[in-house]
Amino acid sequence: MSKLSNTQLVILSTACKRNDRLALPLPARVTGNAATKVVASLLNKKLIEDRKSTRLNSSHLGISYAVFCLKK
Repeated sequence: MSKLSNTQLVILSTACKRNDRLALPLPARVTGNAATKVVASLLNKKLIEDRKSTRLNSSHLGISYAVFCLKK
């Protein structure tokens, strides 16, 4: 497995501390294209999964957000 970035580590460690294990909301400093890329990277590495059953129909700064959570 490739090394994780500091941003990826912060997102995963924060999600681990949450009772619902959700990776969202992302840290405030991760916005726009960076948010899209970091979430896509975590999905591709299979470190988070898309919870389609709880998908949100909201948008922020042009990014459609879904609920993501850590794989158990």
